[in-house]
Amino acid sequence: MCRSKAKPIRDREHKQKDGQIEQKGNASKRSVKIKKKRIHHVKAKESESEESKSDSDSDLGLYAVSQKGKYSQISVTPLVNGKKMEMELIQGCCVIDSPGTVQTKLRKFPLQPTDIMLKTYTGEPLAPEGVIKVQVELNKQCAVLPLYVVKVEAPPLFGREWLRVIKLNWRDLKTVHAITQVPTTDSLETVLKRHSAVFSNKLGTMKGVKARLTLRPDSAPKFFPPRNVPYALRPRVEAELKHLTELGVISPVTHSDWAMPVVPVNKKDSTVRLCGDFKVTLNPALCVDKYPIPRIEDLFASLAGGQRFSKLDLSNAYLQMEVDESSKKLLTISTQKGLFCFNRLPFGVASAPALFQKAMDQVLMGLPHTHCYLDDILLSGPDKQTHLKTLDVVLGRLEEYGLHLKQEKCLFFQESVEYLGHIIDAAGLHKSPEKVHLATVLKPLNELLNKEKKWQWTSACAAAFQKAKALLVSQEVLTHYNPGLPLRLACDASPYVVGAVLSHVMPDGTEKPIAYASRTLSKAEQNYAQIEREALGIVFGVRKFHQYLYGNTFTLLTDHRPLTTILSPLKSTPSMAAARMQCWALLLSAHNYTIEYRKGALHANADGLSRLPLPHVPHEKQGAVEVFYTAQLDTLPVSSTEIKRHTMSDSTLSSVTEMVTTGRFPAAKDVGEELSPYILRRHELTLQHGCLMWGLRVIVPPKLRSRVLEELHAAHPGYPSERIHVDFAGPFEGHMYMAAVDAHSKWPEVHIMDSTTSSKTIQVLRGLFSRYGIPHILVSDNGPQFCSEEFSMFLKSNGVKHIRSAPYHPASNGLAERFVQTFKHALKSSRGTKPVQQRLDTFLLTYRNTPHATTKETPAMLFLGRKLRSRLDFLKPSVSGAVHQSQDAQRQRRQLHSKGRQFDVGVAVLVRDYRKGEDKWTPAVVMEKTGPVSYKVNVGTQGVWKRHVDQMLTRPESVPQETAVNLPSESLQLPLPQTTTLDQSTPQPKEDTVPHTPPKTPKTPQTLPSKEPPHTEHAEEAKRCYPVRVTQPPLRYRDL
Repeated sequence: MCRSKAKPIRDREHKQKDGQIEQKGNASKRSVKIKKKRIHHVKAKESESEESKSDSDSDLGLYAVSQKGKYSQISVTPLVNGKKMEMELIQGCCVIDSPGTVQTKLRKFPLQPTDIMLKTYTGEPLAPEGVIKVQVELNKQCAVLPLYVVKVEAPPLFGREWLRVIKLNWRDLKTVHAITQVPTTDSLETVLKRHSAVFSNKLGTMKGVKARLTLRPDSAPKFFPPRNVPYALRPRVEAELKHLTELGVISPVTHSDWAMPVVPVNKKDSTVRLCGDFKVTLNPALCVDKYPIPRIEDLFASLAGGQRFSKLDLSNAYLQMEVDESSKKLLTISTQKGLFCFNRLPFGVASAPALFQKAMDQVLMGLPHTHCYLDDILLSGPDKQTHLKTLDVVLGRLEEYGLHLKQEKCLFFQESVEYLGHIIDAAGLHKSPEKVHLATVLKPLNELLNKEKKWQWTSACAAAFQKAKALLVSQEVLTHYNPGLPLRLACDASPYVVGAVLSHVMPDGTEKPIAYASRTLSKAEQNYAQIEREALGIVFGVRKFHQYLYGNTFTLLTDHRPLTTILSPLKSTPSMAAARMQCWALLLSAHNYTIEYRKGALHANADGLSRLPLPHVPHEKQGAVEVFYTAQLDTLPVSSTEIKRHTMSDSTLSSVTEMVTTGRFPAAKDVGEELSPYILRRHELTLQHGCLMWGLRVIVPPKLRSRVLEELHAAHPGYPSERIHVDFAGPFEGHMYMAAVDAHSKWPEVHIMDSTTSSKTIQVLRGLFSRYGIPHILVSDNGPQFCSEEFSMFLKSNGVKHIRSAPYHPASNGLAERFVQTFKHALKSSRGTKPVQQRLDTFLLTYRNTPHATTKETPAMLFLGRKLRSRLDFLKPSVSGAVHQSQDAQRQRRQLHSKGRQFDVGVAVLVRDYRKGEDKWTPAVVMEKTGPVSYKVNVGTQGVWKRHVDQMLTRPESVPQETAVNLPSESLQLPLPQTTTLDQSTPQPKEDTVPHTPPKTPKTPQTLPSKEPPHTEHAEEAKRCYPVRVTQPPLRYRDL
């Protein structure tokens, strides 16, 4: 803005000559050259042209020359509404710079509208924001004057309308006491001129950094001869070799173990670029550096607040970086002119991007508003001064490190620049019009690439192409990421695609997108239930924008209402939800989010992305959930193919399958009893390989349920050794181990194996079968020992059913797998103390005697029916010791209260006779004392009997009549030979037959009883082997 059209008041002491101002007065003569300038004065359309009639005005005019940044303006400081306000003196309208000043200094006075239109010196219209009536005081003068408010960057102006009322002392104002030079910021031209060395056409050399290439230890040198070059290109190739040699990029060598052919590439300026074919020689043998290359998303996220942008491009970027001496021999090219080695880092080396990015990060370390992606440097800043200062520092840093820029490719202070395929400006990120050809990512167009499908352009392909093109060239702008604004993530899914939109909620409540993302579903994912596809879209969006979301609070938006419950962070995941849903809910729990439902009509941004798929990347590795489902289905007695076929043939289950696939379920009141259970559990149903799943359970069709039940009941581990699980462990501590665990009792067996062949395995199992019996079922993994024909024949011959676990699913043989972990942990804990076999035996004894977490009993109790004795039993009171103590006490009491009886050898006694049909007592003679209370007695022809002292009586020499009645008749019988009649002429038995003389009794013939078997404890248990003779005593003995 500049002063009014009215003629300036001429100062008789100021004269303008030849572009200079000659100043006179008390100060000495000075001349100041005038340059083009913008003087911040304005005028009003209705302003009158008459000048002030004051004598002082006509006599002392004001011609205030304002060259911004060079000399101070002529200003006055009146009191405006009681507050000091410094104002620049002009001959236009009185203007204040912006409404912000009104709020800070004149907040009590309302801003009133005005119809006055202002004009700048060049005639451009300028509409004021309003007018304020203010009270102005200066030099003891006071008046109420209008003050216009405009949106410009300028100080308040004291104009002509105020000069008519407020009289100034021009004598004091016109005297020049001094010319003060105000510090100014450098211009762009000054900065570029100061760092002109950076834009030199010579090849730069990065100082302090050299590239070093590292080979793999097993790499071998490779030498390739030069390739034939077309005759038309040979002169240009030779010229380029000469040019590179003069620049010092390459040097001729006479010998090298490494050599790769050179590939000439035509350039736009008719020259060629020589590139070494490193992929056939050096790259496979390199240890590639792993320095991270900046992610494009991270670069764009750091541009918030930038108003202007500058783009710097390094000239021959990699060639400005030298390589060390050891790496030069690896970078040898073979040409028609001989061998040349690179002295600089060439393009095409696998480690070049990481090495160069690392070096550039060191060069630009610590510089704000600076972003570098390999050889492209992007600068931004919140204002012009900050941007210029950043540019000055960056150019100085590049000059310090000896790097050169290509000036014709550099852009400075641009409102928008194209960077990494996007157009960046203050508003955000835009799509580059050159990327419109990416519309081929639509699904109808993707299908044309299928080898098994005939190529045919249909109306669907044309419509998809036009729709994608219209979306890509739309004026939608991606805003810069701002950590101070709320985040929203809208996700949606279609039968073929998932899409996500990350947005900011602006202060006015509107949503502005930060980034879009979408991808085509794999063939397996397209078979997911609709609820799973919707959840997959949320997980895809969270993973894609993890850098923005993690650590921030954000809102998830979905048009599938059930997910607001299943994935809600405030509610627990349903126990019968599908395994992948539970897995995804666990993944989302690491984020701080809320989830909201949004109607499909208001969810168009994410819905549109779900219908614009990107080409699907190579199929991802099967996840843990997929492996789990596959294992679950494979372990069933019926295959997944059978379940799928019977599911589709069943009217009820086929209807449920269609509902789960489309996500459209009728109301529970509108369906019958057959579908009602499925409708109530609709949020827990999924589809896997064409089989319906309720949570982790397979819904078996009715025709297959009997087979499944029969199989499940047949394998129930009801008693020991019915089902055993086996597995191998090791090598551990130099040995392999074979573990076998009983499914019912959890009784373990571990054997150290010299080898794990089938024959050795069979040998160990044969020993187990001999000790514990042959089991019904043996469960193992798919090791070669268990899959051999020899092993199968062994089990078949013994009538053992062999069950192998699903591939890559050790949980199917979890009993043996878990025991192996426990066993290895126990041996590892006791390592180095005792031999392996001793430690193994100790562990097995402890394990068998420890209650199991599943059965709550010890394996020994369930397997053997008793508890094993261990060393810990020494600490408990002994039962046998208590028995011995009780016996000793009883013995002592008996000895105390009973009369001890002793029999000498040769004493005649009566002993107890236990033969059936015989008398209770039989005469005998003591032969030998075998113990404290045990004797051997001779009973004549009956042999020698063993009797306890309680089974013996003392036999008197003569039996009185009165006592004879009380004695048994056997006590009067003598041990005489059988069928021998005693009379006066019969001799007595010999001493060896009857060692003791019998008592004197009447010598009446008598028949002896039958002979007792020798050494027989109980006569009633003995059997007679001959008939018994019936004898009668003489008549003279009958009276007895």
